[in-house]
Amino acid sequence: MKAIVFESYGGPEVLKVQEVKKPEPASNDVLVKVHAIGINPVETYIRAGLFGTGSMPYILGMDCGGEVESTGSDVSKFKKGDRVWTFYQKSNGNGTYAEYVAVPQEFVFPLPDNTSYKSGAALGVPFLTAAQSIFQLANSKPGETILVHGASGGVGLPSVMLAKSLGMKVIGTASTDDGIKLVKEAGAHHVFNHRNEGYLDEIKKVTGGKGPDVILEMLANVNLQKDLEIISNNGRIVLIGCRDKCEINGSLIMMKSLEIKGVLLLTVSQADLNENAARISAGLEQGSLKACVGKEYTMEQAAEAHREQIEGKAKGKIVINVC
Repeated sequence: MKAIVFESYGGPEVLKVQEVKKPEPASNDVLVKVHAIGINPVETYIRAGLFGTGSMPYILGMDCGGEVESTGSDVSKFKKGDRVWTFYQKSNGNGTYAEYVAVPQEFVFPLPDNTSYKSGAALGVPFLTAAQSIFQLANSKPGETILVHGASGGVGLPSVMLAKSLGMKVIGTASTDDGIKLVKEAGAHHVFNHRNEGYLDEIKKVTGGKGPDVILEMLANVNLQKDLEIISNNGRIVLIGCRDKCEINGSLIMMKSLEIKGVLLLTVSQADLNENAARISAGLEQGSLKACVGKEYTMEQAAEAHREQIEGKAKGKIVINVC
């Protein structure tokens, strides 16, 4: 099969399409014929050598949309031809940047008929991260107000849709007119440009001076202190992204009785994963959720796709079409 591999750490240019051996599914594995691959920021860090990877050559990838090619002897949930989406980080690097991938059945989920394969590739990390943050970590409730601070990206847009489907009042921020438009289309009740001076005052105003009950934070090293200042008493902040150290006034956490939590999908329980995957599939079928596909590339354009991801200009999830 063809796969996108790298044999040494480096910039996007180390990604090359090569012929490699097609994987054989173990007893608990589903062999997925990949139609579309989802690109995640963490994969650019792994490629650059910021995290250990194991043996080379290495095949990146956690998310894909595809169909079941075959199953191991212990697989009971799926059969050949089923449409599926995945989320799984393999320690040996045999990931989804390939024409076929073998994934344990616990990390394979049914793809509704009304959802395309490329949309399936945009579900895993973004939607599961958003759901874990909103439901399990923030314990959000209908009627509460949520601020998605950086709402136009791959996790932000699903967060807006999931929060609205719960019955929350949703406030989003973005940095461009195009981003603001996307956040509005995703269903946010109010959207502000976080590059504009005074946008925090506007957020306080639309919450009646109380501040949001929940904040999802995509860039904590820049915004966490601001979040502490505007959030309501007894509020909850979930850190989804952070690129450096944070300097904050810790007394605000005590004075407002705040909770601050971080999310990492690789530490999520199987029970939470199953619950959120079912929630996502149901939302797709009912039409309350829609996958956020951004730019599309071919396998041969993998390096270009990674450059787009690194620049941070992507709106929605970058996808590589395989077939």
